[in-house]
Amino acid sequence: NEYKKEVNMKDFLENIDIIDINEYAEKVKKMSQNMESLFSDNAGIHRTAYLSWNMRDIIDSEEEKLIFLADSYYFVSKKTLEECFECYENRDADRLIFPILFCFIQTIELYFKAIIIVMEKISEEKDISISKYGHNLKKLYEYIKKRMEKEEGSEQLLTGLNLIYNFINNIYNKTNDLTFMRYPYTNKGEEQFYLKQREVIDLDILYENMEYVYDMLKFIYLNYSSKLEIMGEMRNSYLY
Repeated sequence: NEYKKEVNMKDFLENIDIIDINEYAEKVKKMSQNMESLFSDNAGIHRTAYLSWNMRDIIDSEEEKLIFLADSYYFVSKKTLEECFECYENRDADRLIFPILFCFIQTIELYFKAIIIVMEKISEEKDISISKYGHNLKKLYEYIKKRMEKEEGSEQLLTGLNLIYNFINNIYNKTNDLTFMRYPYTNKGEEQFYLKQREVIDLDILYENMEYVYDMLKFIYLNYSSKLEIMGEMRNSYLY
């Protein structure tokens, strides 16, 4: 086995493309002295990304800003996963799975926090700040469930929420450290679970789960945001 590892490493080193800095010496020297700011307009509109267009000029509410970011993270996770199906020969999935999971977990967190904001606006009872539970998806889920269970006719919402929880719980059954997709070691310096033993992910199951979880997140959010919109319209009608 040791000999096999040594041979594989030798083959790897022989095939790797080593960067010849001399080839880029002039450009490297120029950029080391003064790097052009990325926060600038490109001459071509299709090569310019607008950070403030949606977030400042179009979207007004705090919750909708979170949803915009959540949808953006989902778009990246889904498109990247679809690329894995097309580029399977290069084993790109073994690298891309980490940012895919990071983006999708971020999608869930932002939707949960947006749902909580809308719930509190409807009830006009602000029990927590969304920052209180940080990145703990279980606590965010428990808070939403607790409030949802007090409502009449929330059976479908609870079913959708439970579907989302099953996905979350699948991850927590492996690890309580949701930084596993960002760092190979915990903040205590311990190895993440996938360094201790062989771990794999079924990409077909992940793709299906992601679609259903995302749909349920949207279903729950739109249910509450619609109620909030109706309440706003009723208040405005009383003013007239």
